[in-house]
Amino acid sequence: MSPEENKSIVRRLYDAQNQNYLAAIDALISPTFMVYLPGFPQPLYGPEGVKRSMSMYRAAFPDLFITIKEQIAEGDKVVVMWTSQGTNLGPMMGMPPTGQRMMFAGIDVWRLADGKVVETFGLQQPIGTPPPMSQF
Repeated sequence: MSPEENKSIVRRLYDAQNQNYLAAIDALISPTFMVYLPGFPQPLYGPEGVKRSMSMYRAAFPDLFITIKEQIAEGDKVVVMWTSQGTNLGPMMGMPPTGQRMMFAGIDVWRLADGKVVETFGLQQPIGTPPPMSQF
């Protein structure tokens, strides 16, 4: 697949998250996909693992919206610089909801094979003042 085709596949993944459209994940994530996420005791595997992660974030931030700021692709890799925002109305990884609007910025690196995502790595950080440590 071309870098532009890979960017389109990754863009569809972010669109699925924004629309809470779990059915799209089967077409975008390889059955061999595996990722370690902070707060999860075990890696997430395949489309079902991604759906579980998306559902957890959506439960904690029902109005979550991710904005792609930039995509860079070369070969089988796509780098995405993004921002997200949402209101923390549900628990997240054992933390109670804060009721506050949260904003994050991050960078994800995606690797694709045969038209599906097979691997990812990402970094994110809060934008603005982080919540007091007493909330953790």
